[in-house]
Amino acid sequence: MLEPYEGKLSRTVLRGERSSNTPDLPAQILENKQRFISQIMTSKSPVRSADDVDEATLSYAEIKAIATGNPLIKEKMDIDVRLERIKLSRSEFLHSHEQLLHKVSRVYPNRIQDAENLFVKIQADIETVKKNTVIDENGQEKFSIILNGKTFTDKKEASTFIAEFLKKNSNSRSPLHELSGEYKGLHISTAFEQPFLHEELVLDGQVSSRKNSSAVPSDNINRIIEMANWREKYAQDKQNEIENLRDKIATAKVELQTPFPLQEEFDQLSLRSVELTHLLNEDASSAERDKENLLSEKQRRMQAIFDSQPDSICEKYFFDFACKNLNSSADDWSTTLDEKAI
Repeated sequence: MLEPYEGKLSRTVLRGERSSNTPDLPAQILENKQRFISQIMTSKSPVRSADDVDEATLSYAEIKAIATGNPLIKEKMDIDVRLERIKLSRSEFLHSHEQLLHKVSRVYPNRIQDAENLFVKIQADIETVKKNTVIDENGQEKFSIILNGKTFTDKKEASTFIAEFLKKNSNSRSPLHELSGEYKGLHISTAFEQPFLHEELVLDGQVSSRKNSSAVPSDNINRIIEMANWREKYAQDKQNEIENLRDKIATAKVELQTPFPLQEEFDQLSLRSVELTHLLNEDASSAERDKENLLSEKQRRMQAIFDSQPDSICEKYFFDFACKNLNSSADDWSTTLDEKAI
């Protein structure tokens, strides 16, 4: 059972059937242990986190309602626990709204601005490629590339030139020779990647693109052509990204207008909780008044008996003593008990 224990630390302790000193744990620690242990020790899938509210704790809290016989106490506890759960949900709801509002006001617009700026640069490169693309009388594209100041119109010759250039640097840990050129108005160069000890082909315009060089001569020319044509796809990707971000902003704005779904229940339960608090306070005040009235009734009955007795100083002291010390007797005090005690 639980009973007060006076020691170095005044606390409520748990004692065994024979009043043995079983572990002296404060009642609050017992309740907290039950609250969290019952959420972990379950036949369901174990949780990774435990809330500060638990249904099992109610069964212990209901002891008070059972002991007092007042159903309002249990209702108050049920409402308070439900309110705590709603508060947790409401806190998560508001936190997600704050994050969403930050995305709508800052993150998404900044990403759209960056994507639009990059899209403009890609479009400029696409226009440069188009202006520098030569079409013959049959409507076919004519190949032309400038490498280290020399113009090549044959892909095989250009591939051989690049292969020889790369071979000169293949046994070195740093580039001994630099490749410079132009393809469809875009600048060609190479970059030596130290960690991997290989050279990359670079095609620069408003935006830059890179591909690893190849040991197969024809692959290098094809990769330069692919990097030039890649800008068309890159522009489309950026356009899709911008449209997707705008859709996210529109969807988020609608979501931000959605109220907390449990707000109505929260308001109703909060109002009922306040009402129950007032009712329980009134019950407590009424119980105190009933106790005072009971003591007064005892004193009146004892005074009536005293008035019917012979008036002597010894009896007066005796009855005064009885009035002061017998008021703490059983609630079912009766006139018969008064007479016997006196």
